[in-house]
Amino acid sequence: MNFKKIMIITVLFGSLSVMTGAQADTLIENSADKKTIKIEKITTDKARYLPKDKVTTVITVKNPANVAQYGTGKLKMNYLEKEISELDFYYQVEAYSEKKLSLQFSLPAEDLKGYLLDVTLADDDKKIVSEMTNAVDVSSNVTKFPRYGYLTSFDTFNQKNLEQMKDFHLNLIQNYDWYDGNSPQIPMPQDENGTLNRKTWQNYMGKTVKAATVIQQNDFFHQMNMQSMAYDMIYAMTNPLQSELKSWGLMNFENYGDYNGGQWNYFTIGKQFYMDIGLNGWRDFIGKNVKNAVETLHFDGWHGDTIGEWGKHYNASYQEVEDKTVENVDAHLVSSQYFDFLNYQKENFFQNKLLALNPVGSIGLQNSVMSRSDIAYTEMWGNGSKDKALKKNSDGSVTNTGVSTATYQALKDNIDLTRQLSGKSLIVANYQEHNRVKEWNKSGIEHSLNKAAMLLSEAEVVASGGSRVSLGDGQNALNSDYFPDKTLKMDGDLLFSMQNYQNFQVAYQNLLRDGQENNENEIQMNGKVLLNKQAGNQVQAFAKSTTGTWETGTDTIQLINFVGNDLQEWEDGAGVAADDSFDNNGQHHFEPAYQKDFTVKYYTNKNFKEAYVTSPDYDFQGKQQKLQLNFGSDEKGKYVEFKVSSLEYWDMVVLK
Repeated sequence: MNFKKIMIITVLFGSLSVMTGAQADTLIENSADKKTIKIEKITTDKARYLPKDKVTTVITVKNPANVAQYGTGKLKMNYLEKEISELDFYYQVEAYSEKKLSLQFSLPAEDLKGYLLDVTLADDDKKIVSEMTNAVDVSSNVTKFPRYGYLTSFDTFNQKNLEQMKDFHLNLIQNYDWYDGNSPQIPMPQDENGTLNRKTWQNYMGKTVKAATVIQQNDFFHQMNMQSMAYDMIYAMTNPLQSELKSWGLMNFENYGDYNGGQWNYFTIGKQFYMDIGLNGWRDFIGKNVKNAVETLHFDGWHGDTIGEWGKHYNASYQEVEDKTVENVDAHLVSSQYFDFLNYQKENFFQNKLLALNPVGSIGLQNSVMSRSDIAYTEMWGNGSKDKALKKNSDGSVTNTGVSTATYQALKDNIDLTRQLSGKSLIVANYQEHNRVKEWNKSGIEHSLNKAAMLLSEAEVVASGGSRVSLGDGQNALNSDYFPDKTLKMDGDLLFSMQNYQNFQVAYQNLLRDGQENNENEIQMNGKVLLNKQAGNQVQAFAKSTTGTWETGTDTIQLINFVGNDLQEWEDGAGVAADDSFDNNGQHHFEPAYQKDFTVKYYTNKNFKEAYVTSPDYDFQGKQQKLQLNFGSDEKGKYVEFKVSSLEYWDMVVLK
């Protein structure tokens, strides 16, 4: 597809100014130390675009020199290795100042595509002196390539925080604990007709929520083409009436609760009572109330939460059973009801809204993702979690892998399983700093998130074809299962890296989660066979082949660098008790050993025509480096061999 090359400069909040080439040359000659000019930031005006939309991108250019600086710039938009369009512009930045340059361009007509934006500034010798990348997602829906963020403040509208979440390309927001935590009924702020009749309430943790702020935030998300989810438990009530408990209450049976005076107790945690999601009466009650809240407060759907699996339970019909034995009571695992519950909600209440569920610890994951829910999501626990990842067998059955969800391997296993069962891309919440947060909360001293732990989890999840809920509340990153916790902060270096990782998963979404399936081809690095699962202190490598899209025939190789990290669990400080002292500032993940100028051998019968390597890390920032392919064969079969210049955390090799 050919787009006309144009020349443009626009100063944000200023007037249009176009210089002739001669004027620009004169100005450039009068500048000093041109190489100090720097691109500080690139943003786009929305998190997601529709086909043929117009994009406004703002390039912030900083001049630290004592004289004005002038020059030329170029913005290229690429789909994978293909250049789609190009804009040339001039820039002029006064001494000791920065300027925001605003460029506009139109997008192609194709849907569900990711594009890399590559911006360069050049001096008068046409040498590039500054470069930065960003990305654009063209998707008519959020369900194909979901990128989940979170929001935990609902009392004051903060546009700057919301814009930062847009700049991370987050297209789906989980609104955590927005609801009334003290209502005698299911905590919703409106009457049965969906009419807003309360302006302010307190959430479960006692924080103020304002209905007007919730609506204002959701409306802003919609302007940015982001969608907003109302977080709420699928089976919890606060202070229910006795009649409601008798009708729907979930009672203890197997692994939890006390036997009190010859009567089993209702299942409770804190001030929440839990209901049986297998009962249509409860399904109607919760579905109707959540739908009313979603529509009244301008949400786009329901993010249902659970507390994981606590063993078999039974409902209040137990009271009517004379012989109270397992055989005569409707005892069941709550997770066994996820499939039917979600389908019921989708059919009766959320036909035109989004629906997601968090099967905590991935227990019941298959029941959730195979339902009619729109978003596949799970919360995985570290620190020696006994929850196990699942796998799909060749006969279509699903069995336990025996691998704890606390491992890097389990991240990939659950993402693979979700894709194989449903075609959906799994969103993962894994709290890699959970243990450190517990320790540092005691000190009251601000600490930084561990870059190595953050990026290795990002690399494993995104390379496997999933995405993480890791960013939210402006420029914050998820610390623990309590989303408002901001004990650990992102420093400037990690913030820069996380922006690049977000850009990368947008720019290459069509090679990361758009028809790619694992193959078992052997991969070697400098003559050593690489394992396709993380085993500690090595480079993990796995390959995928693309099928079913117009990119059919493309293979990708994911290289994730664990050299220097002799571990298999993704939690930072995994296995260390909360009351133990932490070595190395509490960090158990370390910056991997930088790999340089190494040879990769990939066994395959395909005759690839071209290849390149790219990465979200500093050396590449989404840009590509072409690879020289050498074909051969040995006792193991045919192979293709090539040299890669560097590997920091994660490289992706693309063979076409």
